[in-house]
Amino acid sequence: MANKLSKEMKKSMEALIKKCQNYNIDPFGYGFYARAYQYPLYKEAQADWGKELSRAHFDVEVDLRIGSTGAVE
Repeated sequence: MANKLSKEMKKSMEALIKKCQNYNIDPFGYGFYARAYQYPLYKEAQADWGKELSRAHFDVEVDLRIGSTGAVE
C-alpha cells in the first residue's frame, strides 16, 4: 500500500512542479534558497527567475511511511 501511495504522490508532485514551471512562478521559494546560498549565480538570473526556474530539472523522491492503519471517523 505504501509503495502504491508513494508512486501516486510522486506523480502528483511532479505534475505540480511542471505546472508551476509552465506558468514561470516560484511558489515553493526556491528563489529565496538560491539567493541565500548561491547569491552570485542568483544575481545574474534574478530578473528572469521564473524563466530560469522553468528550465530546471527536478528529481522528486518520496519516502512515505504509514504509521498506523484503522478506521477513520
